[in-house]
Amino acid sequence: MDPAARAIWSAARPGRDHAVDAACIAPWVSLELDPAGIVYACCANLLYPLGRIGSDRLTDLWDGPRARVLKDALRNWDLSVGCAACRWHLEHGRTAPEMAIYDPFPLPTPDPAGPVSMTFALSNRCNLACAMCTPELSSTIRHRAGLPRLESPYDDQFFDDLAGFLPGLQFAKFLGGEPFLIPEHHRVWDLLGQTGATPRLHVTTNGTVWNDRVERLLDEFVVDLSISVDGATAATYEAVRDGAQFADVQANLDRFVTASRASGAYLQLNFCLMPQTAHELHAVLEWGDRLDVPVHAIVVSDAGFALHELPVDDLERLARQWAADDARGLGRNAEEWATQVRQLDAVLEERRQGVAAPTGQAFPATGDLLVSALADLPGADTTNDLEVERARLADWSTDGQVAVLRVADDGTLDRVEAPHDRLGIGPALEGATADQLLPTMEQADGRTAWAIEAVEVRPGLAVRGVVLSRERPARGASGSVVRLVRVTDATGTYLLVAEDRFYDRPDEVPVALGAGRAP
Repeated sequence: MDPAARAIWSAARPGRDHAVDAACIAPWVSLELDPAGIVYACCANLLYPLGRIGSDRLTDLWDGPRARVLKDALRNWDLSVGCAACRWHLEHGRTAPEMAIYDPFPLPTPDPAGPVSMTFALSNRCNLACAMCTPELSSTIRHRAGLPRLESPYDDQFFDDLAGFLPGLQFAKFLGGEPFLIPEHHRVWDLLGQTGATPRLHVTTNGTVWNDRVERLLDEFVVDLSISVDGATAATYEAVRDGAQFADVQANLDRFVTASRASGAYLQLNFCLMPQTAHELHAVLEWGDRLDVPVHAIVVSDAGFALHELPVDDLERLARQWAADDARGLGRNAEEWATQVRQLDAVLEERRQGVAAPTGQAFPATGDLLVSALADLPGADTTNDLEVERARLADWSTDGQVAVLRVADDGTLDRVEAPHDRLGIGPALEGATADQLLPTMEQADGRTAWAIEAVEVRPGLAVRGVVLSRERPARGASGSVVRLVRVTDATGTYLLVAEDRFYDRPDEVPVALGAGRAP
């Protein structure tokens, strides 16, 4: 992590007195489950999941091998193991990245027996087809696309294993699809009642469902709510939330606010910040002020919906509109407004200086891109332990295999000390220039290399990730994640290469390589 970004986060992070010193504590406190059975440590890290229900038991994934790899990286303040989204936010002055969701959770011991927080998105069943959503997260979109139904991996064995975690659970979040329409969620709520567990519940809903079952749930439990409202007018809202009626959601929102105040539950509005909605951000914040509820702006990064990838003229136009909106002032949501204005200003300053927009989506990688990304290491007089970095990379990979290439002073690949046959890395590369490495891997694998994350750099070490995939990495696309680490050792400079084939299983439907989650 950039030292300035680390300082920002260290000063602003909401949690204190953790039993571990790490950039983020998510893998020590959290488990998150998606509709296809993939288990994650957090909502933002989709590139390094902990495992898959149906192939793995839930009880085996908590502090399992992949969880330990992620913990090791975060202890080293290394955000290259799928944590680039939070790094980007912090490097652009946003002090509330997804890391902030987990930071307040209690962590009194470095080896907790189970999570204190779990997030359940156990089905993609949904009544809407939101513009920024995907077939893996919306059954309506999936049906319209002519795709087969996404079968649930959450069987009786899963719920038996889950029961053991519930007594220690303090927080339980429910996403979708639309959470109130998902039968598996109602089974979890029933299980909570049977075990006597009393975690604080949180449901992120599109606000379209209000019925007797919802009322009973809100009466039985204290249920905090995040209600997605992506516009202050019917035209904007209904263009994004296909299938919803703005007037109905307004009426339901009043019901949810009344129920939350009666039970003492927390309620906030979620606003997906993207080119299609940004012009109404201030109006939604004003709406929140009128209801006396907070609004949380979610920066969407999916292709076609990433605000900060707009041309500079469009960003300038939005900045002028926001400056005019600012004159109206805000109450309790003033800080959220100030945060988004600061981030827009930071991005605009980069564009004015000629800094290209960092794409939130994968793009075709080239040999030159890899060379430029890994060429200049900071702290030239700093050395690392090659074997330590090699062992860390072996743990990260799915097969333990790590290619080791010595890099000559002129940047050529001087010697292949350890090959990687599947990726085509062998003696034939000796004497080649570094820009030939990616084409060699593409030829051996038969697929395109896609760049997926910015470089993670610290003294004497740089990391770049790519995906080998037939199509642009996204939800539903199979691919092999390749990690390249350039490291300065006391004996010279080396390039280490390994791969994680978690999503590269042709006999299964893979989920999620870098796509965001829209509630």
